[in-house]
Amino acid sequence: MVLSLRLLMQQPNFSIKEYRKRVSCFKCEKDKDSEEFIKQKCLYLEENNLSRTYLILDEDVSEFKIKGFFSIAVKAFYFANETQDENRLKISKSIKNSVPAFLIGQLSKCDNQPKGVGSEILKYAIEKIKTVQNVIGGRFIYLDYKKDKLKLYDFYHNNGFEFMQNNPEHNEYNQMYIVI
Repeated sequence: MVLSLRLLMQQPNFSIKEYRKRVSCFKCEKDKDSEEFIKQKCLYLEENNLSRTYLILDEDVSEFKIKGFFSIAVKAFYFANETQDENRLKISKSIKNSVPAFLIGQLSKCDNQPKGVGSEILKYAIEKIKTVQNVIGGRFIYLDYKKDKLKLYDFYHNNGFEFMQNNPEHNEYNQMYIVI
């Protein structure tokens, strides 16, 4: 089940304390940043309309078990100077230095989840973005991954994403994309 954090926060009985208690079970040893994100940062981003976070919950609705989550946003994507014009045209249909794009800002699964759940979460994220694309337009999705995490590159590549460039603002990250 996919649950919008935004809708959850709009419930009259929503409390940040209760939310944090429920998500305290989320563990991801490989990426401690994702733990901090789901427990702290996502609330600020939701309140300020900077992104949307979706929780993937176990189908057993009697318990609140998080399988994983993703966050998405619309951002300006900046091409690095070394990104060739032909690649820019293929991706964005423009040779401008920046274009609007969908960002998958966070995507993570809980440590106790079986192989394949990450691909399921990514599929949910792309489906949600395609719903928005049908309303407002847009051409591609991008994401950042840490350069030293080769398994992440393989994961996204195996799910249809292609390497785009080194992140021009954060040297420790690379960027990948998929045209939708």
